[in-house]
Amino acid sequence: MPSKNHSIIAGWAVIATMLCQFIPLERLNPPARMPEGVPAEVAQLLMQKCGACHSYRTGWPESAYVAPLSWYVVSSVRQARKAMNLSLQGTNPGHTVQTWQGSTTPPV
Repeated sequence: MPSKNHSIIAGWAVIATMLCQFIPLERLNPPARMPEGVPAEVAQLLMQKCGACHSYRTGWPESAYVAPLSWYVVSSVRQARKAMNLSLQGTNPGHTVQTWQGSTTPPV
């Protein structure tokens, strides 16, 4: 039989988890463009395989709306967009496909 302290701690943990749901996260998808200067077939493949995290066309999964897992999902997408953002490809001369070679992203 659990002690009274364990019940109190469990109760507070449930309340804290419920309150975490109200912490706002930025799940933004600004207007996106297809990568410029890339053949259409390659651009389509990139968007299919990498676009969910590496572009502004993110289709946020249900887990992105349930804390604390949402914190991990949103953080992962932010890091992915920072490393390579297909929606910005061609807008910054310093960010080209060649600069993305050697990244730690797993192969598709």
